[in-house]
Amino acid sequence: MFGPFINLILNKKIVIVNLKGGLGNQMFQYAFAKEFNCPIYFDFSTLEIFNDDKSNFTARKYELTVFGKIKKMEINALFKRFILSKTPYNLYLSKVLNIRLQIVKNNKDLIIGNVLYLNGFFQKFHFENVNLFDLFSINQHKLKKKNQTLLLEIQSVNSVCVHIRRGDYLKPEIIKYHGVLEISYYQKAIEIIVNTVNNPKFYFFSEDIQFITDNFSNLKNYQVEFISNKDEEPWVDLFLMSNCKHQIIANSTYSWWSATLNSNVNKIVIAPKAWYAEESLNKQTDELIPPNWLRI
Repeated sequence: MFGPFINLILNKKIVIVNLKGGLGNQMFQYAFAKEFNCPIYFDFSTLEIFNDDKSNFTARKYELTVFGKIKKMEINALFKRFILSKTPYNLYLSKVLNIRLQIVKNNKDLIIGNVLYLNGFFQKFHFENVNLFDLFSINQHKLKKKNQTLLLEIQSVNSVCVHIRRGDYLKPEIIKYHGVLEISYYQKAIEIIVNTVNNPKFYFFSEDIQFITDNFSNLKNYQVEFISNKDEEPWVDLFLMSNCKHQIIANSTYSWWSATLNSNVNKIVIAPKAWYAEESLNKQTDELIPPNWLRI
């Protein structure tokens, strides 16, 4: 209970992150919180409440454990109830203690509070004074032997990650929002890579191996490998994907992070123009997709 109060006194500000979504979304939320350079607490209530898969929702859990630089501090339930409650007594006490709660929902909110409750997704490509490579570094020795071998191979060739997101994107309500990329998008992207990169090897990552086997086994003129890590934690494929030299990404924050954490200074990243199914939403992705990525 007293930790947040003490941090407020010492640091003048604290951040509470209402975690939601899968690994990619949680990484965005934490990176945004790091911009404020103050203690960060997690609110797991959304992950705990929405813990059953539905037609319009995929249950998630806390996914940031793999990142050694992230300290898992959960906000005390009493402190959370105190700051969020609007009772006259709590409002009076907050004023006396100079606690200025601000619920932050998007990247562009003007920050005036000293207790920031982040309740959004905060998807953007630039994070002020945050070293994303350091923050989201993963010890490769956490990989199982087969994936350590795969990692060495990926690092030794002109590797191209091809990420095909299906899985929960095929749920009726979710597909209306996100959409699923056409095979023609990947075909065009592969053609661009072949005409640009010398002797590329394509590594296909997907939770739907049968789909990529059925639709991409005809790439007989190219070096191709289909990667199946369905029973592994999500960070495993993310780490392997990020070690490829180039990326063809899906309309997915998980996919986005694999390209962002690719340290190859000469990387080619191809991303879809149709990030969402609804065209009006695609106009809002300029802050998400870096200008040096190729959108098709």
